[in-house]
Amino acid sequence: MISMLTVSVGCDAHVTPSLTSLRIHINFPIKVLNVLWSFVFYHPSRTQPDELRASVQPSVTARVIAMNGAMKLLLVFVAACCTPTAFGEEVRTSKWSYVFTALSKSPTADNAEQANNALVSAIGGSLLTCNPGWTGQFCESPICSSKGTVTPPNQSIYGQLVDMVSLPKCAGSFQFPYDSLSDFAYINVQSDGGAPVVVLTDSNGTIVGSVEATGDETQYHVFYRKLLPGTYSVSVRLTIGQANYCAVDVNAYSDVSIRTGFVSPAQNDFPPDDRHGNADERSYFVAHAFNLPYPGGLSTVIITEDGSDAYRAVLGKRYACVYENFAGWFTCKAGSTYMAKLDGIDYNGNPLRRSLTFRCLLGTTTQAPITTSPPPISQCLNGGTLLYAGTPDAYCYCPVLFTGRSCENALCMNGGSRNQLGTACICLEGFTGPNCQNVNCTFTDNIGLLTDQTSLVFVVRASTSMAANIPQIAAAAQAVIDSYNDRGANVFRTYVLVSFVNGAVQVQNFLTSGDSWRFISALTNLANNLQPGADCKDNVMDAVSSTFESFILTKSPIFVFTDAYANDYQAFFGIFNRNANIKFPIYFITITPTPESGCVNEPLYPGNRAMQDVARYTQALSMAVDSTSPNLRNLIQGVLLGTTNGMNPVYSNDMQQCSRQPTFQAFYADSSATSIIFMATGVGLQLSVIDPNGAVVTPVTQFQLGNAYGWYLANPVVGQYLLQLSSSQSDSPCSYRILARSNYDFFYSSSPGLIFDAGFSEPVYNNARHIVAVFNGEPIIDPYRQFAEITIYGNDDNDVRQSLYMSSGTYRSGCTYKMYFGAYNCRTPERLLYITVSTSSTCISFKR
Repeated sequence: MISMLTVSVGCDAHVTPSLTSLRIHINFPIKVLNVLWSFVFYHPSRTQPDELRASVQPSVTARVIAMNGAMKLLLVFVAACCTPTAFGEEVRTSKWSYVFTALSKSPTADNAEQANNALVSAIGGSLLTCNPGWTGQFCESPICSSKGTVTPPNQSIYGQLVDMVSLPKCAGSFQFPYDSLSDFAYINVQSDGGAPVVVLTDSNGTIVGSVEATGDETQYHVFYRKLLPGTYSVSVRLTIGQANYCAVDVNAYSDVSIRTGFVSPAQNDFPPDDRHGNADERSYFVAHAFNLPYPGGLSTVIITEDGSDAYRAVLGKRYACVYENFAGWFTCKAGSTYMAKLDGIDYNGNPLRRSLTFRCLLGTTTQAPITTSPPPISQCLNGGTLLYAGTPDAYCYCPVLFTGRSCENALCMNGGSRNQLGTACICLEGFTGPNCQNVNCTFTDNIGLLTDQTSLVFVVRASTSMAANIPQIAAAAQAVIDSYNDRGANVFRTYVLVSFVNGAVQVQNFLTSGDSWRFISALTNLANNLQPGADCKDNVMDAVSSTFESFILTKSPIFVFTDAYANDYQAFFGIFNRNANIKFPIYFITITPTPESGCVNEPLYPGNRAMQDVARYTQALSMAVDSTSPNLRNLIQGVLLGTTNGMNPVYSNDMQQCSRQPTFQAFYADSSATSIIFMATGVGLQLSVIDPNGAVVTPVTQFQLGNAYGWYLANPVVGQYLLQLSSSQSDSPCSYRILARSNYDFFYSSSPGLIFDAGFSEPVYNNARHIVAVFNGEPIIDPYRQFAEITIYGNDDNDVRQSLYMSSGTYRSGCTYKMYFGAYNCRTPERLLYITVSTSSTCISFKR
């Protein structure tokens, strides 16, 4: 399930930060960058754990690997002397092209930011001549010296093992993928009491029925036939009393099976002892999948040691090998029990998982050491689950963040250190939990982060030239309030009415949801207290600024109705700075002056440009409509319904020339989205939308007045859509906003460091700050299986969207803003930026 939101932000040069920024650490989630970085900075003498160097491939000599600073500088020089045309298509279309393109330009301020960020993204390696036995663009893939043989494993009567999980106290749940190449599923539960039963739910939360189930007080077996491909959740319900543990394994009857092993060197295709590893020997993990047709394949591996995650890596490819999938160095410990979980995709595009257990064997020695075997395990600590109790094969399946023969050793995170007994962690400031796994912000940002309830805020010019429009404005507001009330939705909690004319401003606040009639009455009465406008310009920005003194809920849109441009347009930056944290979208509905008023339409007047800038920077629109149209009410009603009651921005763009936009632009609808609204400004706009199934859909036209357009799409299909917006005047500007009524509200800010919740909300010019974000309304997630990424874009002078920054994220359980990303340094003041944040856990994904 996927959803998408593009956030418009500004790079503010007018704010002095009060906190010193921390050292920049940008973690780019790009496989190629990881490999290049490893080549340049890895050296065998560094005392790092093996698992942290799992993906490092020693495919070039130590002379190249231990490249010194002068060599790295030489790479920059070489890149600066080259042009994109000197390289093949593969390089020109990769991230390296950003470096070569940026550095081949003249060294002007316009491309300085692009060049800097491109170098940060790509530096760390170059196109190398590979040593024998290695190939690939970065010499990352081994070539086997001799191809081995492999036979499929025997399938048990229960099928292929998909996953095995221990649930302490039989509480909690876990997810597993079910592929399209499996016939039926078998789930087995072993416990020490409680008469367990399995509850299986699909990705929509619907309980799945079984075809057969048997069980007693300590076990339960259940079969499911012809499950639909997708992600399923397993939980255990105890029907009698309690239990200390539940060991659950999921199996699928399928021809897709795996063989794994360990080899050294990487070109060896003959893993000894089947799938088992040898103690204290660094080896490459290799795997082969049977009956998995192309384009299906394996992609990642997670290895657990005595029940705890010990190793995870992306699988690379080997050539001329029967075990074609591999991952970097892994070292096992004698006596420990391991499980490898391999994830991938079947040929229909569905997620797939296969798992297997293996042991760590003692290597061959000339003389067997004289040792005394420890007694069989009889008890597990820290919530571990004892499996095969009473037998020589008994072992403890440890929960996350504990390891050891009896799960006695705590694994410490975030710089924590073990106590003298090794059973718990001593945490640094800002971190708590048995393993220091929880990030607790020193001061949490407790501003309201919801969009279910909003404030209704109108800013209206009270001039006689607006006399014919104010009744339509009031009628539209009344219709929207009635529409929500008829559905039992208490959307508007407070109301604010600001009227202005000839430099004077009046603010009226209505502080309860029951004050809607007072708000409508005050709005209607404006028509009886109008004054002739003394000028064709007025104090529009001053009137907008006055709303910040009222009680308005976060992210509530502000609607400005005026037939005069702003004569106080210099106040633009003050509005932007004050609005940075509360993030009010500010919509301008500018009514074209009538000939009788003596005023003329001046689209290029600085006051009009300032109103357009405020709208863009707050992710809203500035609309220009005909003063004589009776359809103003319909437009206002459509804009109000499309921006309130759980409406979340999904995607946006602003172009100086509408024809410069890409042919198709992608956006996402998540599973909770009930409707999608498209709003745009431009000349002669036409909208075309393709749904995730490839079908062309036609959104319903809600309004079209002046340069403003609105369309509506009900009950969208979950997934990626493609949008095409065309204009009858290709050289004219256009802007559009896509919003979805969704349960998942997105908020972002910036932070000076990991344990600081949030600071100034927008990026600050020439000051590195970490972007932080949160999705409200999201389901409970496993932070150890959550992945988050962020990208910041900006449009250049030719309306081409450029990637300026990318980072992966860290989960912060004790902060309001849960997702924490690497530092971003804005180097172009007042630039309009677009932020895209994507996050995924085991069963759900979002892209905002």
